[in-house]
Amino acid sequence: MARLCGATLLAVVLGALALLPAHAQDSPAQQLAAILGKRTGQALDARFRQTKHIALLRGPLVSRGTVRFELPDGLRWEVVEPEPLVVDTRGGVLRVGPPDQLQEVPA
Repeated sequence: MARLCGATLLAVVLGALALLPAHAQDSPAQQLAAILGKRTGQALDARFRQTKHIALLRGPLVSRGTVRFELPDGLRWEVVEPEPLVVDTRGGVLRVGPPDQLQEVPA
């Protein structure tokens, strides 16, 4: 499960970075900070719909949920359907699991 969630988190971060303006001199974190106004407590919220095509399944796997990036703490990725799942990196700690049963993932 941790491997799947890590891949999901990576997909979220890469997707968010794709939406940012390209500035060769700025790191991704600096670009996000520029969008959020460089102030603690500023957040970027979005809803998502993700479609995966997996060879073992007859049709696509569609998931929906929300993502929140907040300075300086991190990211919260919450899948609402088809199966509730949260990946939360706020506070410098990775937590993964169903919304009411988040478990810390050791580094």
